[in-house]
Amino acid sequence: MRIFDLQTSTSTGVHTLSATVAWEDNDRPNVEVFFRIYADTGYVNSSDYHAFLVACIVPALHYRERRIRIEGAVCPWLVDNLKTMMAYLNHWYCYEHQRRPEEEVAIEAATYLSHDPVPHRRVGMFFSGGVDSIYTLRKNQLTLPAGHAGRIQDLIFLHGFDSYGNRPKQGTEEEAFWYFVKECQPIAADANVNIIPVWTNLRNVGMEDTGFFVRECFGATLGAVAYALSGKLTDVVIASSDHIADLRPWGSTPLTDPRLSSFHVHFHHDAEKIKRIEKVQAIADWQVGLDHLRVCFSGGPGTLNCGECEKCLRTKLALLCAGKHETTKVFKNNDLNVGLLLKAFNATEASLPYSKELIQGLRQTGHHALAWIVSLKRLQFYLTKAMNLREVVTKVDKNLCRGRLKKLYLRLTSQ
Repeated sequence: MRIFDLQTSTSTGVHTLSATVAWEDNDRPNVEVFFRIYADTGYVNSSDYHAFLVACIVPALHYRERRIRIEGAVCPWLVDNLKTMMAYLNHWYCYEHQRRPEEEVAIEAATYLSHDPVPHRRVGMFFSGGVDSIYTLRKNQLTLPAGHAGRIQDLIFLHGFDSYGNRPKQGTEEEAFWYFVKECQPIAADANVNIIPVWTNLRNVGMEDTGFFVRECFGATLGAVAYALSGKLTDVVIASSDHIADLRPWGSTPLTDPRLSSFHVHFHHDAEKIKRIEKVQAIADWQVGLDHLRVCFSGGPGTLNCGECEKCLRTKLALLCAGKHETTKVFKNNDLNVGLLLKAFNATEASLPYSKELIQGLRQTGHHALAWIVSLKRLQFYLTKAMNLREVVTKVDKNLCRGRLKKLYLRLTSQ
């Protein structure tokens, strides 16, 4: 893989940073990767290729590119950190991808970077308007005094990740994007921080599959956007999705996110010691945050959340435990009853830790019937998995046979 032709352009307040990505060992077309940044031009870092290197490292590893050749300078600290991140991915996904632990993508650069750091520290964070990011912002505001160098000053709101693809109910992608940005403005105003909207096509670099993107690429692509803004930003916060007890191989973790750092740009994975239900309880006392909470991928424009999907129902149950279920208008409705949960609530692999927290919270607050329904849905999930013969064999092969069955199967089917 080669990355070259770094360019910047400005048009009516939009600053575009772009470069060309060319595959070498895969029959894929070249991609002009871009970041459209709606902010002061001082944020845009056009002095190196770090944004594009970080964006491409996981797809290059996944598709077995032998190298990434950068036609410019690169920080040696970043190179070393990315090698460690690749080692984590190899360790976690060696069974799925049949990669050796020592496999990595060689990073070749014209020179090593030695420019001076940004003179003043400035902290930004990725902000979706969801529970995790609102909690991290609120905690930062309450624990650090005004004027502290660690106070978050910028919220980075992205198109191209959770707002990726065609969703007719949201209107055009651009309409939905700017509606979500508008809904974040009251939170930013109350917290006295700046919003930086960023539009990018990073997922076109081999990350079109959403499963692959969230399992392996998510954190690195956030890192890429942060480097595009590192003309001013020196520290970037990524809110944790999972509690320490529920950590798993994923695209963004407290093990891998800090490995996106260079000598001059540092990444911080925040709040993995706080459970999701505790985060909801904390932000329930911040009315502005509660009134603009965005947890659903099916809302907007016109409404933030559908109020009926699994994520919406989980969040409404958590608000019920906090005694704030009726105090927000971000859902189409605030209905919660046994019939609705039986029909629409479903436990998933990703939501199992959160539903476990909900059962305890609902019981403690006297909502025993709702707790029973959540428990039933969890039981249904486990029974379904137990009856899936392929999944059972896969788990036995991965954990007991060390992948020998899969290797035998691949050998037999390739003959």
